[in-house]
Amino acid sequence: MYRSVHNNCIKYIEKHRTERKAYEHYVFHDPELLSPIDGDYALSNLLVKELEHKAGQIMESLPEQCKKIYFLSRHQGLSYPEIANKLGVTVGTVKTQMSRAFQKFREGLKDYLPFLVFIFLN
Repeated sequence: MYRSVHNNCIKYIEKHRTERKAYEHYVFHDPELLSPIDGDYALSNLLVKELEHKAGQIMESLPEQCKKIYFLSRHQGLSYPEIANKLGVTVGTVKTQMSRAFQKFREGLKDYLPFLVFIFLN
């Protein structure tokens, strides 16, 4: 059952990639949209900058192949098979490397969860 839920979550995430990319663009590239009218804008902006910095540190700490695969997936929007073809690796390798990248981001950003809640609720 766990595997079924996991697979359905992955399918959902992949299906909504375009929406997520647009949302990420607004969150990370246009922080004014987070809180344009309330007095917490400066704090929200500061937290977004801190999260960007931390995410950049995590990205830089990834092994080279993992970093390359993550970048192609999340920043260039390539599918796993496209990444595999481009880099000459198997789709399984791409999946494994993405899983490792996600794990690093989860571990590295776990202490920032309260800040994320604050940002998205304002």
